[in-house]
Amino acid sequence: MSKATDIADDMEALVGQERYWGPTPGGLYEWATDAQMGHEAIGTSEETFINCFSLPMLLAVRRGFLSKPSVKRILGDTRNRGDAKAKAFSTAWNKSVWTDWKAVPGSAWRPARGDLVFFENFVGGLLNHVAVSTGKTSFIGHSEVISFGERRAAIGRARINKTSIELLQQEGHTSVRFLTPTWD
Repeated sequence: MSKATDIADDMEALVGQERYWGPTPGGLYEWATDAQMGHEAIGTSEETFINCFSLPMLLAVRRGFLSKPSVKRILGDTRNRGDAKAKAFSTAWNKSVWTDWKAVPGSAWRPARGDLVFFENFVGGLLNHVAVSTGKTSFIGHSEVISFGERRAAIGRARINKTSIELLQQEGHTSVRFLTPTWD
């Protein structure tokens, strides 16, 4: 098994559960910058909310794949980069390159299990929404992902669910890209 597939396994185990979603990494960034806070409570309250791209990072922390200094660096780079946030998020800790997703059934361009899938739109750029690929294709040819907090705007409880790139892309995303994280 790889670190990416371990994170996908952990995400699948969470399907159907709820966590507190917010528009920023919130609780994960607070954990990374506060020596006293434990990571166990992240996402369990309005005060410790997380977002779609910090949930897979939290799972990497729980597995020991990311340390506090790594999370602080990644999220700090992302927060300070403005328009280049998604690039900073990926290059701060990832040695892979972006892959554009092509909606061709059976295409080799489908993300592998554990890949992070980035949905771009005009408001949030490439970090508008981030999901984790299961590496599976549904019976209708959709690329399955595990998603958290899609279509949310305010802090609140959100369900972790299985959906597909095709269904999420219909929500107004202008492009979809994916990459294989190294989780270090």
